Amino acid sequence: MDWAQNFYTRQFKLLESTEAWSRFFPAPPPAHRVRRAEAVERLSGPGIKRVLELGAGGGLTAGAMALRGHSVVAVDIVDEAATSARRIAAQITAGKMRVVQGDFYEIELDGTFDVVCYFDGFGIGSDADQRRLLRRIAEWTKPGGCALIDVYFPGWLSELTSEVYREGNAFCRDEFDLDGWRLRNSIWSIDEDESQATTQSLRNYSPADFRLLLMGTGLRMQSYEPYESSFQFEEIVPLSKAEIFLAKLVHDE
Repeated sequence: MDWAQNFYTRQFKLLESTEAWSRFFPAPPPAHRVRRAEAVERLSGPGIKRVLELGAGGGLTAGAMALRGHSVVAVDIVDEAATSARRIAAQITAGKMRVVQGDFYEIELDGTFDVVCYFDGFGIGSDADQRRLLRRIAEWTKPGGCALIDVYFPGWLSELTSEVYREGNAFCRDEFDLDGWRLRNSIWSIDEDESQATTQSLRNYSPADFRLLLMGTGLRMQSYEPYESSFQFEEIVPLSKAEIFLAKLVHDE
């Protein structure tokens, strides 16, 4: 997965994510990040929690959780993202927020957490890579705690072969591989040829496949909620119309 850091670093630069993130804190975080924080509270139960967010990006979701009084550790591999998250952490007036820059397959963290979250990113690498990460998540999760992961299940993309669109100063192409059940996202500058694109590949899972993936990791899926996208968490939709499902994982007994 050597491509991951390069892809996300380039994506953040081309989409000018740092400038977009800077609009928030002290201004309120964007609504969909608040909805993620609300989902964490709703699915993990009442009370102040120690929360770990993997792939935290610029820290907007972590900040939204900290503002609700939780103690949050935010992890991201990309320097620009960690820098943005640290700026947000410095402005938190309720709860706590700490930022760790590093690869969540390799980092060592102190203690365990009531909730481990991973939004909008699960599926990088092979099935073996996912299981390795899930075993780490099991180790980080306190007994009686839970992990919340949104898993891509784009049933509506099953007929998509290729789609190109412009976002800011970049062109993007989405392609869906039905055989491998993977979503490929490529991004390149509007001043470049597509041959210079950087690409990520995300493995997608049905709920049944995800349950099989969990076998031997120390986790089981207690429940899941299908949503139109990872930016929603508002109205539960039929699985056939879902882009993701938010899975609640607990220790396998």
